[in-house]
Amino acid sequence: LSVLARARRGEAWLWPALPSIGDLEAEAPRALKLPGERHDWAKARLNEAVAARVAALQARLDAARAYDVIFRDGELSLFADGAAVLDRIYLEEADGALAGAYWRWLLLTGAPGDAARFAGELRRVPIGAGTPAATQFIAKVADLAATVVAIEAAEKAINARLFELYGLSDQERFLVENRNGHRRGAANHP
Repeated sequence: LSVLARARRGEAWLWPALPSIGDLEAEAPRALKLPGERHDWAKARLNEAVAARVAALQARLDAARAYDVIFRDGELSLFADGAAVLDRIYLEEADGALAGAYWRWLLLTGAPGDAARFAGELRRVPIGAGTPAATQFIAKVADLAATVVAIEAAEKAINARLFELYGLSDQERFLVENRNGHRRGAANHP
């Protein structure tokens, strides 16, 4: 990843339904006569809209047990527990595959945690989709995802055997499987 250049996309890239500054300036109260006042008012409304989206993202991340990234038919989407959290991000095929691999890598290497920081990281996507480094990165992320899936399957088999050996009830199994709330980010699949 360190050899790939990264672009910093704006908030509207991550949340395409955000209004533009121009649209918000047009909605500014008539009492604001100076262009600077109208712009400041519009910027404040945009910041409020972004803050609302970050708060909604934080709520979904806090409640999620599993995350998934899908790039299909030109659309990049992030799912939490099967529900779309971020979507309608349309990219060219090669750029979308690279961005999807990057998002997946972010999820595989750690829990999202703070939504504002995570949203910033999601917007710092690698560029140069056709380069050998990008191709290698995509392949390595796929390998990492496959390894995580294999580890999860092995853990599940080990737990099933241990539950059987200890004769745990369904309630006791639930408590063990959900210790410390839940394992955040443990089920991040490609």
